[in-house]
Amino acid sequence: MNGSVSKLNLKRKSAFFKYATTFVGMIAGFGLITYLSNAEGVPVLFAPLAASACLIFSLPQGAYAQPRNVILGHFASALVGSVAFRLLGDHWFAIALCAGTAVLVMDVTRTMHPPAAATSIIALLTQQPLSFAFIPVGLGSLILVATGVVIHRVLQDGEYPRPKRTLRLK
Repeated sequence: MNGSVSKLNLKRKSAFFKYATTFVGMIAGFGLITYLSNAEGVPVLFAPLAASACLIFSLPQGAYAQPRNVILGHFASALVGSVAFRLLGDHWFAIALCAGTAVLVMDVTRTMHPPAAATSIIALLTQQPLSFAFIPVGLGSLILVATGVVIHRVLQDGEYPRPKRTLRLK
């Protein structure tokens, strides 16, 4: 009986540690993103990057949380949004076309990351230059992924990113 009680206590402590480090990772990674987004004058970028952080820290083994998807999905979507604004302006049809094109590009390049579709719309509506894809979007995505690696591999002794042999994207 004593062995099972100590195993239960260890399991509770492990769960608490996982939740605590996930919480700290979310705050650390997203804190840097918040700072960058404010410094670049694009605080609305918080929403899609918060969704990305949720995937990275809470569902790290999911296909959409993998570094390639997070970084390239946001990067490509930001480029789509910037180009869409230059070609079409910010009309209702431009917004719809922008989101659809971002999803198409992510699908074709196998970099699907659902929160990134919103990044394309933000780039269009806030009339961002092409450099927006690099800073704050690309850098922000890199920061989230790097924080995820530290939290999952170093503090939680887990696997992130997931080994390539187990990835199954379409």
